Amino acid sequence: MKHKLPLIFLCAVVALVFGIAPSVQAQTAYLTPKQQKRQLKTSLREAKRVETDYSESHLDVDAYNHRKGESGRKLKKGNKRDLMPINEDGTAVTKPKVFTKKNAATRARKS
Repeated sequence: MKHKLPLIFLCAVVALVFGIAPSVQAQTAYLTPKQQKRQLKTSLREAKRVETDYSESHLDVDAYNHRKGESGRKLKKGNKRDLMPINEDGTAVTKPKVFTKKNAATRARKS
């Protein structure tokens, strides 16, 4: 009984504090999509005016995608040479050509 009373009191105080405390909205403000778009345009315009030596770093504004619903960072375009499979002897792997159904039908008519 001795140990339960302080625990109950502590739970009541914590519940009271969280129940009374107002919801915290840390540095957020409601903006309409139109206001957000306007702020984005002005910030991008200001960023283009600034002369920097850091075009390859996180300060490069063109490296980010600012469209709604898309990921922020633009993906680096892959080189086709990097994607090409290569055999152990250094020659390129050639895949056998598979005929499409359309071409197979025309070949069957010709022969």
